[in-house]
Amino acid sequence: MNQPPLIIHFGDQAASLQCDDPELAAYLSEMFQHSLDGRLSPRTAYQISGPVDGRFTLSRDKQILQTTPTAPALLPWLMQDLVSALIEAQTEHLIFHAGGVLVDNVGIFLGGQTGSGKSTLTACLLANGADYLSDEVLALSPATPPTMVGLVRPLVLKEALPPAWAPWLPDPTSSPLAAMTDGTHWILPAWMGAAVAAGPVPLGLLLFPTYRAAAPLAIRPLSTAEAAFQLLQNLVNARNLPDKGVSAAAEIARRVPAYQITYDEATAVAAWIHDNLHLP
Repeated sequence: MNQPPLIIHFGDQAASLQCDDPELAAYLSEMFQHSLDGRLSPRTAYQISGPVDGRFTLSRDKQILQTTPTAPALLPWLMQDLVSALIEAQTEHLIFHAGGVLVDNVGIFLGGQTGSGKSTLTACLLANGADYLSDEVLALSPATPPTMVGLVRPLVLKEALPPAWAPWLPDPTSSPLAAMTDGTHWILPAWMGAAVAAGPVPLGLLLFPTYRAAAPLAIRPLSTAEAAFQLLQNLVNARNLPDKGVSAAAEIARRVPAYQITYDEATAVAAWIHDNLHLP
């Protein structure tokens, strides 16, 4: 008997995911539990089927994307394509390549390209009591006040588990934290003892971190123009927005304090955030 499809929602878009294998379907339901919502009609349909002739297949809108000898080997392909599908047609929000957490009811935006240290900083903040929004994609609205919502998925590490993460995880060798076939790790925030922030949260701080080994902690406030520029560097749906999102990004930059951070120890950044979050 076929499993009912999962409806995965983000912003103004949704995608359905049908999985023939009950065990894998249950795993995916756990991974995306905070993004399941049937209120929107899905514009994209995924299916994991098989085995047929010893191969499992990932399809999108009935077009084959990938086949592999095992169903779990399809998951990295699914994650990459699903995230792209959910963000590429967004028109009602500014979508950013960024992590996000909630600390003392203040939303913190962590912007930066791959390798900037967003995931490590996000994990550190979760281990220090923050609630989770996303490690990869945020939707911002220049409302009054500005708000943000995350694509709530597992944290995805694109490399081997760094030693710095060991204190933040209950058991870094446990099977739920095992590497995917492409070497990534999927880590639920609950495994780190963190809650998930549901719904839009007030945006209170824009941070643009850069990890640099052995560097002293350096924190520099950004001007409105600098903050808007940094936001636009991480905006991924500009082509869908009026004036490419420039006016909306500038409005957010005017209303929300922004900082550029260079760091070696994520714990030092977490301490700075807690000490300075509510200062004028």
